[in-house]
Amino acid sequence: MKCTTFLAFLSPISMKRENMLDEIALGEKRYKNQEMTFVPVHIELLALTPELELAIGRINAIVLPKYSEEEFLLKLLGDLPDSVKAKMTAISK
Repeated sequence: MKCTTFLAFLSPISMKRENMLDEIALGEKRYKNQEMTFVPVHIELLALTPELELAIGRINAIVLPKYSEEEFLLKLLGDLPDSVKAKMTAISK
């Protein structure tokens, strides 16, 4: 409940897991309340279920198969808030 960024890694299998759907619902609620950043990451090409389309379809997603590994990392870092980037930089030193 204290996180500032939620990364949701989506695949056909993960979208069937009840825990994942519950986490996405909570993340989407906190995102709409502007309590955190929500970054959906499609690890495979997929179509969202109607429920997920309603919940997170308007949030810009990163579609992993469209990018090289380096492009994906740059895109992911670009979508993260500056506070998270600063923490990642501090940890890597």
